[in-house]
Amino acid sequence: MALRGGDVEEDDYDGVEDDDDTDGATEAEGELEGEGVAWLTAKLEQAAAALGKSSGLEKASRRARLEQRVEDYNALQKSAGTFHRAVLVLPLTPEFDPPRGQPGHGRVQFSDRVSASRSVGAELTRRGLEVPWHFKLEPLASVDDEELVEALGFEGVRPERQLGKDPLNKPVRARPGDALGSGRGLGPRLKQAFCSPLDFRAPENFLFAPLWMLRALRAKPYDVCFLTWVKLNDGVTIELQPHQDAFLKLANPRSVLEEELKYYSSATRGSTISLLYEDVQYDFDVTDCVGKDGTQLESYNPERCAGVAIQDADVSLDLAAHGLDKPPQEQRVAADGEEEDEEDEDEST
Repeated sequence: MALRGGDVEEDDYDGVEDDDDTDGATEAEGELEGEGVAWLTAKLEQAAAALGKSSGLEKASRRARLEQRVEDYNALQKSAGTFHRAVLVLPLTPEFDPPRGQPGHGRVQFSDRVSASRSVGAELTRRGLEVPWHFKLEPLASVDDEELVEALGFEGVRPERQLGKDPLNKPVRARPGDALGSGRGLGPRLKQAFCSPLDFRAPENFLFAPLWMLRALRAKPYDVCFLTWVKLNDGVTIELQPHQDAFLKLANPRSVLEEELKYYSSATRGSTISLLYEDVQYDFDVTDCVGKDGTQLESYNPERCAGVAIQDADVSLDLAAHGLDKPPQEQRVAADGEEEDEEDEDEST
């Protein structure tokens, strides 16, 4: 068997074509490869597929076998000394909300934080890894969008949704806290998302993640995902496209953005995140991420990344001029007005 480690991650964002894109995340000890892992992975796929076709007592039996497959896979990874695990994902619930007065209270669905198992926290401490800690979360296999919406039990109905460039007329169900903007629906599927620990209260081999992350990865409850420790590049710039034009009309939108982004430790390019300000949810597409290698202090070579660390980093925020819900005609009129104002200023000078 061979260990694969220290490689630059591939850019896995499906919504943007990029030939020269690189990701600043590298694995700690590498991911185990070999016939044994391939066999276990195949068994995981079989068990996960069978679970979706069963019901009642049969589903309980298949779920138990799936948990055992995950346990076997992780035992092999631990014996090889890697920091790569298979986990069964579930959505974060209000029970994970930190007590009032502690950081993150009321923001479990408005952050990139996940609840991992105690053994993951112990491994972070044993290795002496510096904070902030980040992980890459990848689904074993994505599910159908209709199945995803039904499995997560959304409340409230939106009239239309859009998946990439293909409109689907069937209503989308949404719930408070989910990253779903006005008229936007599900965005392009992500092959990976970056996250950081909220706490280590999850049962062994389980992971609780925000709803926006499960939706972006097309992962429903009890699906298998792979969790790998990564070292993300420090963020230099992140570009954000607001869904609601009303956010840009706040008294000081940039200040609000900087204040609410403190609940995110990382940013994943291609994801849709949400912020909560004065009990109003505002949604943003992370359209681009530029980062630098924090270990090479003597050189400054920013590069486009699939994900960057924004906690304890001096990050510049590039905010789009209009929200997605603003009609294109109004955007053109506003742009023409800005050009006329610039011409008037030039003439007066």
